[in-house]
Amino acid sequence: MSDKLKLYINKIKGKQPEYFINDIKATWEEFQVALYFEELQDNGYINKIIFQPEPFILYKGIKRKFYKNKQLKTKVKRTYSKNEWLLKPRIYTTDYKIIWNAYNPITIFNFIQADGLKEFNQKIPFIAKAIMDITSKQMLGETYLEIKASTFDMAQTTRYFTSRTQPWVYESSGIYVQLIKPLSLLQDTFIPQKLLPLMYYRKATKKNKVGDPKYKFLYKNLNEYINEKKNNR
Repeated sequence: MSDKLKLYINKIKGKQPEYFINDIKATWEEFQVALYFEELQDNGYINKIIFQPEPFILYKGIKRKFYKNKQLKTKVKRTYSKNEWLLKPRIYTTDYKIIWNAYNPITIFNFIQADGLKEFNQKIPFIAKAIMDITSKQMLGETYLEIKASTFDMAQTTRYFTSRTQPWVYESSGIYVQLIKPLSLLQDTFIPQKLLPLMYYRKATKKNKVGDPKYKFLYKNLNEYINEKKNNR
């Protein structure tokens, strides 16, 4: 199986476009991040991108049999319910699992366990767990990500994630799932080339040389971001 994501947009006249990652319908925010990671992978920073990896089992649940007795003329007939869960299991699937390559010209992730690290540089966008690649004998980084939009209607689900799901996963599995808001990530780092045309309502023309961007902020491409990181180390 290829380590590259299969990305495409289904455009329907008169409706909002539909975004797909590996033939799975995705949100606009998940698609933005997919293009972001794809460009990093093409430039050697990422070893593997996994969309919706294997879920975490947070609670295995409790099974019990439920029955009803029905009095017939000569006997009592017992029937069992198809529902056998006293407490249903709880699973959680992250949006992305990223395997980072060994150190590159810029540092793009903090190792959460490196030398008992207690402080994190906020200019470094990702937090990764150190893992050993058996084949290359190199130390790689492993990051799990939850993607949320920076919108008011997502505030409640974001609070639920940070107050319940995120600590629950860490407590049960020892895995830190990082919350990413794509708009903030793009502002702080770079916009991938394939995403840039999708960031405009209308592209630049001879009359409108600037175009009509959806978002009003100055942006950097990957090369500009890399050069900035090198100069500020």
